[in-house]
Amino acid sequence: MSLPGTTNKITSLFSLAMFVCSLSCYAQSDSWVQKSDLGYSTPNVSEPKACNGAVGFSIGNKGYIGTGKTSDYDVSNEFWEYDPANNIWSQKADFGGIARESAAGFSIGSKGYLGTGRANFSTLKDFWEYDPSGNIWTQKADFGGIEREDAVGFSIGVKGYIGTGYTGEELRKDFWEYDPSTDKWTKKGAFGVV
Repeated sequence: MSLPGTTNKITSLFSLAMFVCSLSCYAQSDSWVQKSDLGYSTPNVSEPKACNGAVGFSIGNKGYIGTGKTSDYDVSNEFWEYDPANNIWSQKADFGGIARESAAGFSIGSKGYLGTGRANFSTLKDFWEYDPSGNIWTQKADFGGIEREDAVGFSIGVKGYIGTGYTGEELRKDFWEYDPSTDKWTKKGAFGVV
């Protein structure tokens, strides 16, 4: 015979112990593991360059990163693929547009997309598609809004989105949807409070 409320207390203590154990298990597996470094090409120098303002996206089980600023005055159009299964970076076809930094990108299905950004003190609005199966870049319809840098890009289902950013004179909060089946941009609601 058990005392009244004892079963509930034992059940509660057991649940608490399981919760603490599960937290402990998660805490032990939540750690960073260094992988192979990405190094942009540097002619006549043995050390690879670092890069900031690059853009990235993933297609299937591979990651892609490219463009960006490699020095105070140099921007790059290099593009790289990361294979996590083998921890290897492979240089791919250079980005098809002019070298730039602070572009936006996303992926839809088996293709990657990159556009906007800044080059030579000018903001850009050109937009490109990357096909890893042929390792080729194809120019698509220009971004629907005005040119900009530091925009954000993402995809939902079969549509891509680019918005916010900076025109060189003002911050933007407009958002645009890209449909690859029609190669058209459609203006969407602005970001943030109206």
